[in-house]
Amino acid sequence: MRLLLALMLFVLAGFIAASGCIAAAYGEGANSVYAAGSRQADMGTTETVGNKAGILVSNQESSDKENTSGRLEVTAGHEFSITLASNATTGYHWELASPLDEAMVRLVTSEYKTPETRLVGVGGQEIWTFRAIGQGHTLINLKYVRPWEKDVAPVKTASYTVIVH
Repeated sequence: MRLLLALMLFVLAGFIAASGCIAAAYGEGANSVYAAGSRQADMGTTETVGNKAGILVSNQESSDKENTSGRLEVTAGHEFSITLASNATTGYHWELASPLDEAMVRLVTSEYKTPETRLVGVGGQEIWTFRAIGQGHTLINLKYVRPWEKDVAPVKTASYTVIVH
């Protein structure tokens, strides 16, 4: 009986540890920016994704952080992506907090990616892809809200300065 109880506790502990690792990998703390043709970015490291070289800016932060910001330099004509931690199961999603300066950047697509897990309620990521159009600088402001809650402050915001060369 004790052996069976010990085995059950061992399996349960392993499951809890695995759940924590998955939540950390896909949870609220993994925000990044990727831009093909970028020149530099704060806190950036040069990465190669497929056959595209660019700059990846990653903000590893705690889940209670309300504001994210970053700076990115990109070449006109190139696309760049902002990846934000999101959890669609809570009703929240990211949306533009202010209109884009479409002479500078245009939204190409935004999509929600679910994590590769069977755990219920685990958050995923929203990937916002933009195309740099004209030279200069602009801001991309996003807010994390529930669309049906009007006149409620966003629980999180993200603001990125984009400099287009």
